[in-house]
Amino acid sequence: MVTRALASAPSAYHLYITTVCSHSVSWISTSTNTVTATVAVGACLYGIAVTPDGTRLYVANQNGSTVSVISTATNTVIGTVPVGTFPDGVGVTPDGAQVYVANVGSNNVSVITTATNTVPATGAAGSQPVAWRPLLPPAAVLPPPLARHAPSLLPPSPLHPPHTPPPPPLRGA
Repeated sequence: MVTRALASAPSAYHLYITTVCSHSVSWISTSTNTVTATVAVGACLYGIAVTPDGTRLYVANQNGSTVSVISTATNTVIGTVPVGTFPDGVGVTPDGAQVYVANVGSNNVSVITTATNTVPATGAAGSQPVAWRPLLPPAAVLPPPLARHAPSLLPPSPLHPPHTPPPPPLRGA
């Protein structure tokens, strides 16, 4: 089994892992470090992203040029969305309204509208886009033990400004 990508539930109680060779997504409980569910999905899984409300997973199926939509409530595939050739990276917007998919084989990015799971737009992305940077602040998508290291995991960008810890609380006067 080869793990290709992972995403964390907003609650940080579950990690979702894509396994390329077994064509499945596994749920791992962060409190027990055990696999609690496995869902069969397309072929040659790559990127994975979870919606901000934690209700859906979007998984890139490279060999099928599709993205599988999985309900985290029922642990079932509830949709398959055709995208470009060899989808790789997947990212969800902070409001959960759109999913961006980097398609390495067709050199473009597909935009999925999550309300309908359709692709109203595809745009050129240069040569072989292979990943999509998380669209949520890193600390919001990482489990608590990793969240404190989030500033070192991704370089600063307009979507991810440098982390500045809040000042200590004021003590009584």
